[in-house]
Amino acid sequence: MLPDLPIALALNGFLPWVLGFALATALIPGGDTARQRLNMAYAYPLGMAALAVLLAVFDLVGIPFQRAALVGTAMITTLLLFLWTWHRNGSGSLPRLTTPAPPSLTLPMIVLSFAAAILLTLMTRDLLLSPTESWDSWMNWEPRARIWFAQGHLAPVVSPSEWLARPPGTEAFVLGNSFAATQPPLVPLIMLWEMIMLRDPNAPVLYLAWPALALSVALAIGLQLRQRGADALAVPLGAFLFLAIPYVGAHITMAGYADLILAVYFTLGVLGIQSWSDTGNRRHLLMTAVMAVAVLMAKRPGIILLPILLGTLAFMVVPPAIQRLLTKLLLAAGMFVLAITALPFIAAAVGLAVPMGDLVVFPAPAIQELALGIYPFLPLALHTVFDASNWGLFWILLGLAAISRRPGTPPRACTLALVMTLIALYGVFGLTHYYREAANTATLNRALLYLIPLGVYLITDRMLQAFRPQRIEDQQ
Repeated sequence: MLPDLPIALALNGFLPWVLGFALATALIPGGDTARQRLNMAYAYPLGMAALAVLLAVFDLVGIPFQRAALVGTAMITTLLLFLWTWHRNGSGSLPRLTTPAPPSLTLPMIVLSFAAAILLTLMTRDLLLSPTESWDSWMNWEPRARIWFAQGHLAPVVSPSEWLARPPGTEAFVLGNSFAATQPPLVPLIMLWEMIMLRDPNAPVLYLAWPALALSVALAIGLQLRQRGADALAVPLGAFLFLAIPYVGAHITMAGYADLILAVYFTLGVLGIQSWSDTGNRRHLLMTAVMAVAVLMAKRPGIILLPILLGTLAFMVVPPAIQRLLTKLLLAAGMFVLAITALPFIAAAVGLAVPMGDLVVFPAPAIQELALGIYPFLPLALHTVFDASNWGLFWILLGLAAISRRPGTPPRACTLALVMTLIALYGVFGLTHYYREAANTATLNRALLYLIPLGVYLITDRMLQAFRPQRIEDQQ
């Protein structure tokens, strides 16, 4: 095992990155330095999604999961993508990937880069030396990956009732969690790739995808701003602000949670829309389309985040007059949801009785049933945001960033998606039976993770504008 470990780690880390970079440059070619840097940030998430598709294709064709065959196919695909991109762009020299920063930014860039590197190194060390197996992983993701690794193909995992109804001799597996069979397959496929590369389903290095994906979105935050003309300080500042949030660190070090992966793909999808809006290059929407599929395949909440991606895109294509109208409607919807959750306390203050709990219940796919009602969610939301979990200064900085926006200007894609996500999550936990899930605070905190990278993007943008306003174009 030990002599094979360096090779396995390279296949787990370097190969997904190279394949993803080849895909990114094929989707969005060009020699622009800022674009190539942003492609580097997109590379690892894009590569892992491509390798998950590769595993699904092997299973569909009936090829057993052998490391040599998978690696060979991935390497040939990478080579063909690079050759195609090189041929299409001409045989000129590769773009220069480094540009000098102003001397005044050298020291803060070094300090912030060092701090971000230390944070990620410590979290990765904790993940490798003392991994904490998460409940979600063992109830939903890892058992499926272990089954597929042992069987050598994507053996069906079904619900207990379906398993009992199958005829004898039919291959099928069932897990203790009855909902596990309905969960999307991306996370267990990522785990499966790591198991196959390591030839071991038990090594802690199986979870290296989590810090790698966190690093990708941390860099993408600043690089997206850099593409818009921000100072080079944007990259280490955005990375540090994201990695310094304690709850982000918890999801990096707690092996196997799917929420961070969903947040990464959702954020990169929104950044693709932002890049298209900034540059007018429709090829950025191809990247968003890939990320949208990954969002749907990462976890069930993707069915909420996918419409937000589509809604953000639709908003960016309509005329400014309609954008202003939609902005008002969106804010009105947010105020309505807030008012409904505050209704019990308003009624109590004036001596009125309001029916509480589930009011309407109807069937819903995947979750069996959905209940709508009135719930005392407002104090629970405030407790979750400001007390139950250590979010540091995130919410305070996000509030300051929000109120500093210039009135009357249309929101950018990142701001719009953040607001829509916040309203959607508040509505889900405040107006449905998921209020009971939010009562444990952990479920709500995990859901709020989906908007954290976009919040850090907005905070980083506003901090840079506050200190160097002449260097960043204000489009918000």
